[in-house]
Amino acid sequence: MHMPLEDTLGLNLLAANQHQAEHNREHFDAWRLLCLNVMSSPGAGKTSLLERSLAALAADLQMAVLEGDMTTQLDAERLEAVGVPVVPITTGRACHLDAAMVSGGLKLLKQRLDPASLDLLWVENVGNLVCPAEFEVGEHRKVALLSVTEGDDKPLKYPVMFREAHCVLITKTDLLPYLPVGIAMGTSPVICRLLEPLMGLIRYMPAPAFIPLLIIYFGLDELPKVLLIFIGTFFFNTLMIMDAVKFVPRELVETARTLGGRTLPILTRVVAPFIAPEVLDTYRINMASAWNLVIVAELVAATEGLGKRISLAQRFLRTDEIFMGLIVIGLIGLLIDLGFRALMRRACSWAN
Repeated sequence: MHMPLEDTLGLNLLAANQHQAEHNREHFDAWRLLCLNVMSSPGAGKTSLLERSLAALAADLQMAVLEGDMTTQLDAERLEAVGVPVVPITTGRACHLDAAMVSGGLKLLKQRLDPASLDLLWVENVGNLVCPAEFEVGEHRKVALLSVTEGDDKPLKYPVMFREAHCVLITKTDLLPYLPVGIAMGTSPVICRLLEPLMGLIRYMPAPAFIPLLIIYFGLDELPKVLLIFIGTFFFNTLMIMDAVKFVPRELVETARTLGGRTLPILTRVVAPFIAPEVLDTYRINMASAWNLVIVAELVAATEGLGKRISLAQRFLRTDEIFMGLIVIGLIGLLIDLGFRALMRRACSWAN
């Protein structure tokens, strides 16, 4: 068993950072400004969470963001587009924000506005489950994100992060329906024999054919659109994940069993990491179907949206608007595809 270096030397290696963090905290308290430190592994959804949160809270709270990144300002630009002040902090080779960096960010923020006019300051830390948990920045609360695609062993492997966090948010829960069923079918011949015929039956039913039924039973709100996308993607995703699980090398599973692994740990620590790249690629491919179904739903039963605009242009033979709508649809789809590719490079870099 290895003792931490600071215990071995009898030194507090974080004393300087802690002193600066307390100084930052004094400023926050004087400004009556709540500071939240948002932390997670790369690709868990910190920036997406902030985009949605900033938009949802903008009417009620004055907010700003200190955005930490090692080399780029891409996430800062995304958040700036929401309409709130964002100060990018480039850490270089450092894998976390520390109190001194945040202090520097506050000085830059004060050049743009009076911090006392703010209600909430978000600090988006660098994607990392180790160092950010150790380095306080003066925050009032630590928020940790954990995505369902990371597996259930992260709190065990990175206990400090989840012990220090005041709040843990589970992200990407919309992917949950696909993973358990596909993995269960891939690992259990009995479940596969029971469900695969049903999956195959529904998979060959064209999703748009369900639109009249969805309108009759669920009306014209958002729910029928969500159900249409579910019908059009769930069964394809499930069967493709099942196939990915079937190709997990048996040697890996047998080795894990020899070392005393039980079923659930083997699924989460052996099978899930092995299939992660293919699962993400499956989502990327089938995202095109989901995006197409959104447009189809808007063509048939919607009061607004790109599909509705194309439908209206068709009535008046405005071919230029139709072409423009198609181009916009294609560009949005391309951006989604590039986003998934970037996520795959970050989350599954070892597979490249």
